[in-house]
Amino acid sequence: GAYYTLVLTDPDAPSRASPTLREWVHWVRVNIPGDNLPCDGEDGGEDLKTYVGAGPPMETGLHRYVFVLYKQADGKQQFEDSDKTPFVKNGRDKWSVTKFAEKYKLGTPVAWSYFQAEYDNYVVELNSALAGQGGGA
Repeated sequence: GAYYTLVLTDPDAPSRASPTLREWVHWVRVNIPGDNLPCDGEDGGEDLKTYVGAGPPMETGLHRYVFVLYKQADGKQQFEDSDKTPFVKNGRDKWSVTKFAEKYKLGTPVAWSYFQAEYDNYVVELNSALAGQGGGA
């Protein structure tokens, strides 16, 4: 069956007015089996970059969070360990979904969507969790 890659990225980091850290990657899930949607159970793909929720910095306005879905042309693929990122901030800024797709020959996206978010009190909790200081994310 078919396999998919799902990416969640923020092109507005650290702000839409000055996106000097564009893109900040929030999630990359690969090898999602097309016959097991919505990715429930144990065989729902693999996190290449562990999910980090939306966390726009204070006073940076609305950020766009973009989901991009690719159908993997070669079925289930191997992805390099060097592209893995755990639940941390490091290694997520100045990332490029386009370069990632080119590297793994993912082709043109088959779907995309986005939402907008701005700073709220959850960001404090998220940043604490990313720093390893407890809290849920």
